[in-house]
Amino acid sequence: MKRTVYFFALLFFIPAAFSPIFAQTRGGRFSSQIDEAVSNLDYHAFVIGINNYGANIPDLETSLNDSRALVDVLRHKYGFKNQNIIRLYDKAATRSAILRTLRELSISLNKNDALLIYYAGHGIEDPATNCGYWIPADARPNAYETYISNADIRTYLRAIKARHIFLVSDSCFSGTLLSQRAMPGDIDERFYAKKAKRRSRVVLTSGGNEPVMDAGRSGHSIFGYFFIKALKEYDRPYLIPTQIFMEVGPLVANNAPQTPQWGALREAMDEGGEIVFVNRQYRTSAFISFTSNRTGAVYLNESFIGNTPIESYKVPAGDYAYKVVSNESGVESTGNLTAHAGDAIPVNVVFDPPKPTGPGFLSVSTKPWVRIYLDGENMGYSPKAEIKLSPGLHSIRLVNSDLGVDRSMNFKIEPGQHLKIGPNVDSIKE
Repeated sequence: MKRTVYFFALLFFIPAAFSPIFAQTRGGRFSSQIDEAVSNLDYHAFVIGINNYGANIPDLETSLNDSRALVDVLRHKYGFKNQNIIRLYDKAATRSAILRTLRELSISLNKNDALLIYYAGHGIEDPATNCGYWIPADARPNAYETYISNADIRTYLRAIKARHIFLVSDSCFSGTLLSQRAMPGDIDERFYAKKAKRRSRVVLTSGGNEPVMDAGRSGHSIFGYFFIKALKEYDRPYLIPTQIFMEVGPLVANNAPQTPQWGALREAMDEGGEIVFVNRQYRTSAFISFTSNRTGAVYLNESFIGNTPIESYKVPAGDYAYKVVSNESGVESTGNLTAHAGDAIPVNVVFDPPKPTGPGFLSVSTKPWVRIYLDGENMGYSPKAEIKLSPGLHSIRLVNSDLGVDRSMNFKIEPGQHLKIGPNVDSIKE
């Protein structure tokens, strides 16, 4: 069955193979700057799902499944409080109940709130006015006064004072109410933080100027299936509508004769922000980063996890033993740490420079000249440069009989060391 819905304007074509660019570190991590931007936000949802209509309006099959599945993922994955979710299903989703709820939200919410509105049900276009409508559960066929117009919806969305509003309509919502948004490049922590701080009024619709499918897969509409799947399977700390659209849009367009649209609500003081969904599943994890001044192999609880640097390695909360082994010298640095849920723990290892190997060297350049005896062997006259010596203890004797110079000393040479004697022979201690 098709949901009888129509959209007026096609925002832009969605290529079949579109790959968004996400500049996030392996495994993901929580960011202090993003957490600061969302820490004072209270997340709310208003979910409308209508399967059963009266008055000779055809029933739908998937709207309730879509709505209930959405509520489940919002609560259990993204941390929406149950008391902050308003549900209007089937007969409860009357015209007056929907409009009353929108009005109450305009009174109760403020700039420290974020609101998701989801509608799954019939929609229609009035050919006389080119206006789109939601069809509530108590509507009557061809009685447009019993429907909810796009103009009504826009009026209430303008009035709601929440910092973020994200409207998802698996039905008709006029494309003429949307302003096209530019697609982003890299989506990184700074991008998320900027979006979270700015006011937003964003709309995602399930189709363009064509009917959209009620039947889809696994008891969901084609749009509902991919929309909820994207939310469920997302495996990073933060998610915004931009990413949802880039994931869902091509999949729906490839599998049904409909093209999802998205954009900002026109004339609603949208400031380019977006609601940031926080994946609470990452709150049960911690993140450990490993750096070192010289490349090293990292072992966590005796399992090799890679070479430094390693950024944001996700682990369950718990106790860990780590070992970092220098690839240059084989020197090990070990330690223990306790990771609590949500922690970001940096481990930085500083290895000493590797000790030099091989012989040492001795240079003798004195005034006046001297005959050099090294470990009892006559080495000739100074100056002598870079006499190669094995590491260890040695003895040297410097003699100039004409001047009465006869100096002896013991010294130790280290691998790679270059010891220099001179220029003043009188400074040599016997």
